[in-house]
Amino acid sequence: MFFKEYPVFQTIKEAKSFCQQSSRIEKRQLLFNYIRQQEPLFTNNQRWGAPSICYLQYLMNGLYDVDEAYSRYSELTLLEKHGIAHLIISLSAPYWEMLPLIVLAQPKTPPIEYIVYMSVNEHDEKNNRYCKLYIFNPSTCERRSMGKRVDMNIGIDILRSMIQNELNCGENIFIFEKCFLEFNSDYIDYFGNYIHQKVKEKMGYEEKWAEIRTLRNRLAHPHEGISEKNLKRACDILCAKNFFEDMEALVFLLSPLLPKERQMFCQYGHHDKKDKYARIAHGICRINAEKNNKER
Repeated sequence: MFFKEYPVFQTIKEAKSFCQQSSRIEKRQLLFNYIRQQEPLFTNNQRWGAPSICYLQYLMNGLYDVDEAYSRYSELTLLEKHGIAHLIISLSAPYWEMLPLIVLAQPKTPPIEYIVYMSVNEHDEKNNRYCKLYIFNPSTCERRSMGKRVDMNIGIDILRSMIQNELNCGENIFIFEKCFLEFNSDYIDYFGNYIHQKVKEKMGYEEKWAEIRTLRNRLAHPHEGISEKNLKRACDILCAKNFFEDMEALVFLLSPLLPKERQMFCQYGHHDKKDKYARIAHGICRINAEKNNKER
């Protein structure tokens, strides 16, 4: 185990000032360290789900690639332009996920033959909470619904029995119980397939993201031919100075914070971490994973 120190910022303005004074190489290395520190959480099923901060980090990493490629656009081959189109589609996918899901259950032991997801909860007229469960097979990348909506007040024992019967998995199942029993739609750090709405609000640029959505739909099958007009427009938006720098500042502000501090910032616009540097441990896969599961 070893520790690294990372700069802590109180405001977007502070983070942006840091980014403007740092070289691209320094920032990419810092971002790489953040991503590497998160990797222990991407074990087993968790590589199929992540907190919003991870998607932001990968988004920023992709934006660096897009920006560097777009700066020499005239030199790119057709294959490289197709690669940029695929990258834009991939890095923007969590922002526009139409079926937000969070990881609910997994086998206790390998191999990972299935993952159980829970849809973000719904409400009926009586304000009861409901969700739908989905089974994902990592081997085939197939996803199927378990059927009817589930009342989230049924209790964990009935839920466990439902999943065991559906998958015929016996006792070989681990359920993230707090996700089901104490689901909070405001919580931004569930392992899922989407960027949380509160994080999107901090990202801003809703109109630009809406345009990106239209453009990515037009780029959805770049192997069939690519519209350079649409590709250039998407790159213009993503690489625009204000858009790029604001996204960069948000990523570097949120990354060194603990989950509760990120939650506080996204919910209230400030956090209570007063230290100038955060000491983050590396090389402690099991501890990090267990800590994150408890906080969920």
